[in-house]
Amino acid sequence: MSVLVGLDVGTTNTKAVAFDPATGHVVAVASRPTPYQDVGRGEREIDPTELWDGVAACLGEVMAAAPGPALAVGIASMAEAGVPLGVDGRPLSRIIPWYDPRTEPQLRWVLSHRDPLRLFQLTGMAHRNVYTLYKILWLREHAPDVVRALDRWLSVADFVGWQLTEVAATDPTLASRTMFYDQRARGWSAEMLDLAGLREDQLPRLAPSGAVIGVVTPEAARATGLPVGVPVGIGGHDHLCGALAVGAVRPGQVVDSMGTAESLVFPTAEYRGDDLFRRCRICCYAHVVPGQFVIQAGMPLSGGGLAWIASRLFADAGDPVAAALAAADRAPLGSDGLLYFPYLGGNGSPVGDENVTGAFIGLKATQERGHLVRAVLEGIAQGIRNALEVTESVAGRPSEPIRVFGGGSRSTLWLQIRADVLNRPILGVEVPEAVALGAALLAGVGAGVYPDAAAAAASVDRLTTAYDPDPDRAARYDRRYRQSYLRLYPSLAPVFASLADEQ
Repeated sequence: MSVLVGLDVGTTNTKAVAFDPATGHVVAVASRPTPYQDVGRGEREIDPTELWDGVAACLGEVMAAAPGPALAVGIASMAEAGVPLGVDGRPLSRIIPWYDPRTEPQLRWVLSHRDPLRLFQLTGMAHRNVYTLYKILWLREHAPDVVRALDRWLSVADFVGWQLTEVAATDPTLASRTMFYDQRARGWSAEMLDLAGLREDQLPRLAPSGAVIGVVTPEAARATGLPVGVPVGIGGHDHLCGALAVGAVRPGQVVDSMGTAESLVFPTAEYRGDDLFRRCRICCYAHVVPGQFVIQAGMPLSGGGLAWIASRLFADAGDPVAAALAAADRAPLGSDGLLYFPYLGGNGSPVGDENVTGAFIGLKATQERGHLVRAVLEGIAQGIRNALEVTESVAGRPSEPIRVFGGGSRSTLWLQIRADVLNRPILGVEVPEAVALGAALLAGVGAGVYPDAAAAAASVDRLTTAYDPDPDRAARYDRRYRQSYLRLYPSLAPVFASLADEQ
């Protein structure tokens, strides 16, 4: 029984899966924590050698448990972060993760020296400090020796591909998140590379998502347990690989990826560089499905917001998140008048304000811990509704239901709140490690196991649970959304600006 192997080198953990295309089931899973180091001021870094060691350990564990040899390996990863390599192919510095705040001055500089609309229409990327462009500019200022010695910049998945094959390649989805990719020309942008001071030969070659870039080398085989010569492909951006795994392969099939961060993935047949998207921090870029794009709206701390409040209020519990959700389930709809503005992780869609933060409004002495947790769940759902409505105003209403996957989707309470707040049917899709599975499926396409992405997605045996909105609850949430939630940002924006000035 041969298997497809998928990797998800993620924000919190690295995961590997072995998938049996004959049965449609994941047959082995392994995981290791992503090895961060706190360096002060809210900044974090990742040692690329330690990251590779974790990837190799995951692959070794999965291959030991797999019922047969690997047909192909696909790699997905968090985006925006990357590894600078020297001429010897070794890392020149540690990885700056996507969410690290140190690059905010570089974002402000670029927006003050370039036309923001031109940047967006070219790259499709919302104005946030997370992209590779700003990391390169930060390194130019703070670590110029790294930039002078730079031979090749690789996104995280590309770096893992390099370790496995000694080939430097990427796919259009990860290329998009560098801000060096021209969405209409579908290639590297000379204009954006000039802004960063890079040459095209310092970037990996472009290949379709999942296409074979090379094969496992003898050295990589010894480190991972993979056979020598197994084909390897770059699956792409984690959220988009997950969307494929849960069956979204046609335009209009919206997927909500609920992880540490949350991402609404809205497949579309055409590139949309609308200025409304730019102002609302909504991206449009290449999909892992050939010929398609995705409109993507994000919230930096969704599941991360739940984990944050659980760790503060239920630290004494064996499982703080489970205890927090149980308490929220006992709280009433509307959290007894408590509202949560869900931008704990800073700006996200559709609030295009660098100063924005999270906020609780309506705190009363009668409220308990469960009220605060339920308010977080409701507030994040309202923020997602806001982003979805802005997207629809340009791209039209998507087909239903909205497919949901990821850690947050394991909470029946949260998914029912989603259905009621959005007033739309939700389909919770349960597949083991959807992102890694999506990477494996794309590698299967690249290796010829499947004729196309649609056939690959159709091969998966999924467990789904439907959540329909309750008319009474949906009406009550609709009143709160329109009469209270939508008024929060206009009312709080001056306060956010004042607080930012103080700092």
